[in-house]
Amino acid sequence: MVTVASVILAGVLVVAFTLAGYAKISAQPAMQRAANQLGLSLESYRAIGAVELLGAFGVMIGVLDLFRTVGFLSAGGLFALMVGAIGFHFQAEDEASELAPAAVMALLTLGYLTAIGLR
Repeated sequence: MVTVASVILAGVLVVAFTLAGYAKISAQPAMQRAANQLGLSLESYRAIGAVELLGAFGVMIGVLDLFRTVGFLSAGGLFALMVGAIGFHFQAEDEASELAPAAVMALLTLGYLTAIGLR
């Protein structure tokens, strides 16, 4: 069943991951610096952006009860992606302020997974 909480969290996730994915794919200067800082090639960072966009689309259609499983699986993939991002930030010895966006998105994604559930 679709709840108000799942719709709100889906909206936040869709907007955030769409913006982040687009910034990575279009190689915005801040994303180029971030890729370099994390030791990733620009091509790899663009691929991550594509995954973020696909995940955002999956979460968006997952709001429809018929496609709830798609939303759940997409959010699970986005959560795994954010856990990986946190790991890369730790490996790069980034400051907490650089790691925080990935951590916040991981928590929001986890909240969405909890809200949507699969019963």
